[in-house]
Amino acid sequence: MPDPAQLAPEKTVRIIHGALLVGAVFILGALWVAFRDGIVIEALRGPAGIGALTACGAGFAFGVWWRFRIPSRSRGQSELDYWQQVMPRALALWALLEGVTIVAGLLAVLSARSASLALIGGLYLVIMVAFRPGALAGE
Repeated sequence: MPDPAQLAPEKTVRIIHGALLVGAVFILGALWVAFRDGIVIEALRGPAGIGALTACGAGFAFGVWWRFRIPSRSRGQSELDYWQQVMPRALALWALLEGVTIVAGLLAVLSARSASLALIGGLYLVIMVAFRPGALAGE
């Protein structure tokens, strides 16, 4: 196995992005399988559940806003320089989106809202594909 320090920064970022993407999708699938016929918290079926899912929606919106605070790579800037500059913000953005997705998925499953779970998963996939490393760099 190659030393992670020797990997190109974009390759490292792509691996991390892919792991976060697949991890959240796997967790959503596991939640659905584990709880689809199981626990339903009735309090989450009313306004409290809608409010919590709305808060998660605000988390997605914040992530979309935050993405535009990450600059694209400028002409003449090396890949290494670019990723050293923006990697912490990109990783924080992707981790935020993954966390919001998992919390929203758990809320959707525990409130027996399967359609919401599918919507959350789809929204996460669309956002993460739109915010892939190449797109952040402006490629």
